[in-house]
Amino acid sequence: MHKKWLSNCVSHVDNHPGKKLIPVLEEFKHLIETNARIYMYFTEMWEEIPRKPPYNKDPTGKSQIRSYTHMLQVLNYVFVRLLLPSCNGGCPVEQCVVLKSAN
Repeated sequence: MHKKWLSNCVSHVDNHPGKKLIPVLEEFKHLIETNARIYMYFTEMWEEIPRKPPYNKDPTGKSQIRSYTHMLQVLNYVFVRLLLPSCNGGCPVEQCVVLKSAN
């Protein structure tokens, strides 16, 4: 069940690239990119996984998260989806994020 859910999240992000990150993920990205040790660990973590079969897919044959930036985009999608119900469908996602982060 969770593999299908994650696969759907990854597919959505892959099909809708370049979404603006919510503020907390922007801060996390800034931390990763401005701290040499953290950046090294995050990039090494993804580079250790070979990009050839069978490692380029998860056990179900679906694409995986491939970098820290891709991970941030997937987390962004998940977090925004969690915030949407609180807006009752009546406001844009960006406003939901601002409303939630202000509370």
